[in-house]
Amino acid sequence: MADDAYVATTILRRVERESMAELGFGELAKRRDPTWASSVLIERYDQTIPAGDADAEELRVQLTELLRRALDSGALSDQDRGLLLDLALAANLADAPLRRGRAGLTTPSVAQLVSEDHVLAARTIRRHAANALYRLGEVARQGGRSDDWP
Repeated sequence: MADDAYVATTILRRVERESMAELGFGELAKRRDPTWASSVLIERYDQTIPAGDADAEELRVQLTELLRRALDSGALSDQDRGLLLDLALAANLADAPLRRGRAGLTTPSVAQLVSEDHVLAARTIRRHAANALYRLGEVARQGGRSDDWP
């Protein structure tokens, strides 16, 4: 019995040490990659949306028009639109990173927040959102023609 505990403890310590090394923490990480360990961060990546020519109101009008065209063409249902809006609100509240999960809309934490309201699994929420975003993108590329949608 004591040998089993020793083996389990050894495995846990090794997993912890290797995980930390993989993430770049600890002595093992410094020994494996001394160049990375000695590097110093001098500039942070800015995730904010740069201010362009279009102001926020113009972007809001464009998004509203795109959603209206998608609904009129049958590419999106009212449930899809509601799901996307709920995801956008949750992503904004959770301060989801824009570089992950389709601009933060399908990150696991955001999907989990929305799944409670929609009574669906987070994975199902992510799949529905991905499909809805794909169809919304198609509407944007096609200009809202309804001949390709059921």
